[in-house]
Amino acid sequence: MKLYNLKDHNEQVSFAQAVTQGLGKQQGLFFPHDLPEFSLTEIDEMLNQDFVSRSAKILSAFIGDEIPQQILEERVRAAFAFPAPVSARRLLSRRRRR
Repeated sequence: MKLYNLKDHNEQVSFAQAVTQGLGKQQGLFFPHDLPEFSLTEIDEMLNQDFVSRSAKILSAFIGDEIPQQILEERVRAAFAFPAPVSARRLLSRRRRR
């Protein structure tokens, strides 16, 4: 999928180039030319998938064949393979105000 620079529409890059480059000319963000569409059947199927599979499916609609599906799933799994402890910070801060 081609992405274009929101500040300079003449600058067009691939997904891999956008990730590597970060920002475009004039600090412009890259945006896809076309947004992928999913049928209701596809959405229902994705709702029954685990988070990693669903995320990889959605990302692959944007990325196309630039990253093979198996590698994409591995990278999504690795990106979310860290503990996310929940703390009572908000509750503690409420108690301090009293």
